[in-house]
Amino acid sequence: MSQEEHDLKKVGLPPGTLIYTGKKGKGSVSIELISYNETFFEQKFISDHANIEQHLKPNAVNFISINGIHEVEKIEEIGQELGIHRLILEDILEVNQRPKVEIFDEYIFFTMKMLGLSKSKKKIHYEQVSAIMGENFVLLFQEQQGDIFDGIRERIEKNVGIIRRKGHDFLVYRLLDTVVDNYYIIADHLGKQLDRMETEIIEAPQDTHVSQLIEVKKQLMKLRRSIIPLKDSVSSLEKAQHPYIQKKNVPYFRDVLEHNIEVIEVMEVYRETVMSLIDLHTSLVSNQMNNIMKVLTIISSIFIPLSFIVGLYGMNFHYMPELTYKYGYFVILGVIALIILGMLYYFRKKKWL
Repeated sequence: MSQEEHDLKKVGLPPGTLIYTGKKGKGSVSIELISYNETFFEQKFISDHANIEQHLKPNAVNFISINGIHEVEKIEEIGQELGIHRLILEDILEVNQRPKVEIFDEYIFFTMKMLGLSKSKKKIHYEQVSAIMGENFVLLFQEQQGDIFDGIRERIEKNVGIIRRKGHDFLVYRLLDTVVDNYYIIADHLGKQLDRMETEIIEAPQDTHVSQLIEVKKQLMKLRRSIIPLKDSVSSLEKAQHPYIQKKNVPYFRDVLEHNIEVIEVMEVYRETVMSLIDLHTSLVSNQMNNIMKVLTIISSIFIPLSFIVGLYGMNFHYMPELTYKYGYFVILGVIALIILGMLYYFRKKKWL
């Protein structure tokens, strides 16, 4: 079913109606639970999705990863088990959701876009990631298996850094920071692509360059729709006076906000670069055309007096003294040669050549 069909299916339905709007996933929903503190670590997969809460460990950070959200009934049961409002579940299943943060007394909900490059590095993949931070858990919803958070899981397992000494809010910071850091990879990819295209355009502008630049422009517009709203979301978390966010961890969220702003600024520069390259391409093509027209005009100008001479002596008058002159033909050739050389010298002196 296409995205348009999903959208039409939702028209007229009451708020809180749960419909998955992404591509139909393969396999069943999997639930991974990582529980940890400074001295304790446990990782396991939960098959009974209706009884997640009984697996949560007290006095520990409980990181629940739900991979695959295409089975709506299971997502609904998980929401009922953990007391998540149906409107939030609706936002989780709406994969084209705008990045945002919603703060409640019982939990904090946020959604964002996780970006990645295809194997050929020609396309940018978008995946919606939603997370809920409750009093004793962080719940992560993803569309597909595999993500960019394996580094976080590895640091937790191997007790690297300070993450095992921190709480749920620090885990949320690490999730946000990882997503934003991955934006730098996408930005670097687009930057290299623009640099390559600039070199190619300067060396030999082609018609295909314009279509490529327009495609990059479309990608940048789509990226802006994913990145700019996240700035407001992170800013809301930084300013939120919520018992689940410790004051000592607020600077970490501020750091993510600064990184997100940097990426936005880079994207703005790239957008201006695309427009500049389109103008550059147009200027170079116009310059090439002007050079061609200049050469053709010079050739035409040279042949104007020559055409006059040969046209004059091509007339069929009987009495033309030069026609009976023994060396007339060679004299005319000499005159023609002198005219050509003279005009070339004049054009050169005027710097038209």
